[in-house]
Amino acid sequence: MSGQLAGDVFTWPFGDLYRLSTEADLFSTGYFDLLEVQGAFPVEWVDRIRGAAPDDALRIALEATSPESRWLRSASSGPRSQALLARWAVALTSKST
Repeated sequence: MSGQLAGDVFTWPFGDLYRLSTEADLFSTGYFDLLEVQGAFPVEWVDRIRGAAPDDALRIALEATSPESRWLRSASSGPRSQALLARWAVALTSKST
């Protein structure tokens, strides 16, 4: 269910809920303990299980705009996710200058 990703701003575990189908499946993985990590905890397919996403979540969606490009959309739903989004924006801005 999880692995490690490393980046300049965050080092996090990541989750993939595609093969899980119930909250009991999710609970048995230790997923809810991972929600307490500092920084971001990226999760694919979080909408597959009701209650998997915390109330304060940073959601990121990629949309294919052509075979070679993607549009990234992000939205925060609380103070913690807003702070993560702000840190990410600063990191992306400093990379492009």
